[in-house]
Amino acid sequence: MRKIITKKYFVGFIVVIILAVALTWYYYAVFSPQEEGGLPEEVLGWSLELTVDGESIRTYNYSELSPRANPLVVTVNDKEITIQVVPLTSLLEENEMDPNSIASFTARALDGYLWDFNGSYIYDAYIQVVEEEFLSNDGPLRIVVVGEDVPHKSWVKLLVEIYFEIRYD
Repeated sequence: MRKIITKKYFVGFIVVIILAVALTWYYYAVFSPQEEGGLPEEVLGWSLELTVDGESIRTYNYSELSPRANPLVVTVNDKEITIQVVPLTSLLEENEMDPNSIASFTARALDGYLWDFNGSYIYDAYIQVVEEEFLSNDGPLRIVVVGEDVPHKSWVKLLVEIYFEIRYD
C-alpha cells in the first residue's frame, strides 16, 4: 500500500528546509571569517562608547582596540588564563581625562546589562579584546576588573558603553 503525502505535510517539509538553509546562511554570514583580518565585519566594526556625565567623549571600534591589546594573566575559577587587554586608564588619559577624578563607572552590555564599579577600581579595569574562539558567547569586547573582591560576573560581555561619573572636589 502506498502512502500519499498530504499537502499540509509537504508545505511543512518545505518550510523546514527553507529555515534550515536560512539559518545556515546566517551562521556563516555572521560567524565565518571574512577577508579583512579574518573576522566578520560585525566584529571589526563593533564599537565602545565612552561617556562622561552623560556626554559622549569618544567611540572606539574593535579594529582600533585590537592592535593595542597586551597580554594579562587573570585567575578565573582558580585557573590562570591569559587574555588580551587595553587598560581603561590609557583610554581615559588619551581623551585628556584624569583617572583619579573618576568617582564611579558603569559598564553597559548590548542587551542592557549594567554593572557599577567604584572609581577606586579604575586602575584595575581593562577592556578585553575577546579571542576569536569566544566571540559568539562573549562578543568582541568585555570589561575586566581584577581584584580579589571583584566577582567574575562583573566582567560585562558584549560591551558597548562605559559611563563615567566625575568626582568634583
